[in-house]
Amino acid sequence: MDPNGTVRALHYDDMDLGFVGPKQIGRASEIRFDEISQTFWVDLPQLTSDSHPAFLLRFNGYDEARRFEVFLLETCALNHVNPAYEGTFYRLAHEVRTRFDQGSEEVFKWNGARDGGGCPF
Repeated sequence: MDPNGTVRALHYDDMDLGFVGPKQIGRASEIRFDEISQTFWVDLPQLTSDSHPAFLLRFNGYDEARRFEVFLLETCALNHVNPAYEGTFYRLAHEVRTRFDQGSEEVFKWNGARDGGGCPF
């Protein structure tokens, strides 16, 4: 919650925040299918498509991309990292992808946010 009373959070159907006031819901990312590579990728619209490192955001299946998307955005929120702030975001995304590839989807506290870029949610 910010000083003017605005609450920002990741949406979960299991946790209705309607009790704090009217909801405005927007997507921070989308999962898209690339017909050329036949892979799914997590698209963060605030970043240009040329800046996406393929090894971080591309997956062979939709479910895998969706699990990573949730893991990444939850970890960004916990660590106050804005996905639109490329320097910090890519360092965190690399760590998230490494842990994801090792079988972990546990959100973690990260100590690598050295150059700002507060989280928008």
